[in-house]
Amino acid sequence: MLKQLNAAIEYIEANLCAEFDLDTAAGIACVTADSFIRFFSYMTGMTLTEYVRRRRLTLAAQDLQHSKTPIIDIAMKVRRLSQEPLRNNTVLHRQFIAKMAVPLKYIHLLPFTL
Repeated sequence: MLKQLNAAIEYIEANLCAEFDLDTAAGIACVTADSFIRFFSYMTGMTLTEYVRRRRLTLAAQDLQHSKTPIIDIAMKVRRLSQEPLRNNTVLHRQFIAKMAVPLKYIHLLPFTL
């Protein structure tokens, strides 16, 4: 069962920037979608939704640190995790910005207020 779960996680990782299909991931793990969600939570200690959110935010953090992509473009990529307006995107703030020191000269570029 662990091999199938790992294969399903590989599928999710390969499709992080797009929408992945829960039924496909469950099929890879050879279980129903409901069983996959429960088993995933049991094995990882977090919900599938939280795992995907954290991984997407990690990718956004890597973009911020290692690319010249404008912060607004990265924020828009992460914003899809929340229905809040961009200016109040507390998910981005809580999961990423608050955990790193943002140089003062870049504060004005943030799509929300700190």
